Amino acid sequence: MNEAVCLLIYAAVTASLIPLGLPRLTRAGRSPRLGIAAWLGAAASVLVAAAWAAGRAILLGTSWPLRLAAVGALTTLACRVAWSAIAIVRESRSRRHRHRDGLLLLGAPDADLGALVVDAPQPMAYCLPGRDGLVVVTSGARAALTAAQLRAVLAHERGHLAGHHHVALAAAYALARIVPWLPLFAQLRTHVPMLLEMRADDLAARAHGRAEVAHAIDAMARTPAPAGSFGVGGPSVHLRVRRLRRTVPQWRLGLTAIITAIIVAALSAGPFLATVDPWCEHLHL
Repeated sequence: MNEAVCLLIYAAVTASLIPLGLPRLTRAGRSPRLGIAAWLGAAASVLVAAAWAAGRAILLGTSWPLRLAAVGALTTLACRVAWSAIAIVRESRSRRHRHRDGLLLLGAPDADLGALVVDAPQPMAYCLPGRDGLVVVTSGARAALTAAQLRAVLAHERGHLAGHHHVALAAAYALARIVPWLPLFAQLRTHVPMLLEMRADDLAARAHGRAEVAHAIDAMARTPAPAGSFGVGGPSVHLRVRRLRRTVPQWRLGLTAIITAIIVAALSAGPFLATVDPWCEHLHL
């Protein structure tokens, strides 16, 4: 029974402290992949600890009211997890399919660009993920960007598709729906999409240079992508442009990566470590 108490304490501490410290570590985007893992891992770790605590209370509870309460809590959590996952998958697929059908009617494939070109004055480029990933660019974007900048934008979108970023985004939105009143889960909607964009920026910068990617993003800053897609523009544009134009010492990048990796490892092992006897043996509840 002490294990259940330790697990609940771990879940409460993690849910309270992570939203205070993790944004400072990941907002600069020095290691986007590890940042994404840290945010998703923190939320998943809290849920695992809560479910594990309820399970231990069911098995080891000393009274029927306690066991019934634990059964109710575990059932509620399981239902919210299932509902959230199913809802996100269905909504995302439905939105993408409707949008894709409209694009195929309005757009024209461009073999040289490897993208679907839509006649629209707004400078916009985005991708629709899925089995048959689709990169979309408007005529306004072609007019606003140089050839080098356009190639950088297309590389950014292909980075999203190649990295299956829609899976991480769906996981973040699904987790955020489970307990949206907790700051840790609510902040997933802000930080994970931003880090995914930074990751795609890095992939594009490898081939086309940070300056070209920054200029291209800046030129398309005011045009957000449609819902359900990944676009170059969006609310984090100015932060991403500053990041690409800023030179960060390698030692600082390495230190941030090490700290974030330690956090990810600790979160992965957290629920197990919370049940280790030395931590719980002094709790006589």
